[in-house]
Amino acid sequence: MTRPDLSHPFANFLYSFGAARKLLERAQERGSFIEGIVLYVSMIDGLLRTSIVLDKQLEGDPMGDIDDYIQQVTGGPKFTEKMIYTEAHSRNLIDDDLRDEIIALYGQRNVVIHRFFLEDMTYVSLAPLLDRYGRLPPLLRPGERPRGKATR
Repeated sequence: MTRPDLSHPFANFLYSFGAARKLLERAQERGSFIEGIVLYVSMIDGLLRTSIVLDKQLEGDPMGDIDDYIQQVTGGPKFTEKMIYTEAHSRNLIDDDLRDEIIALYGQRNVVIHRFFLEDMTYVSLAPLLDRYGRLPPLLRPGERPRGKATR
């Protein structure tokens, strides 16, 4: 089997979705809550970055600043997760409630990653946080396929 050429940043970006989805499945099977949380946040960020680029392209920008959104190079533009959530919201790609929930989930992710030992939490207390990801709309639950007809 030939390995894909991932030398172009966009190819690597797209290929990462498949790899992250596989890792998320493995994390779910093994009950690896922290890994699942990190992967959900990363995949939501990537999906929103893709949505922003596509929205820019639909507005007439043929490239949609794609390189700025899919890689971070020294001295180049940097878009944090919160910046991505804000831009997706300002472009009406997500509504107020979804933006607020994604930001809240991201905040909880930061608690898990940066203050796990300092906060009043246990490993099993992370399961409800993963359940919140499961309640996100299907398009933001990476790897899920929406069922039935679109509601919008």
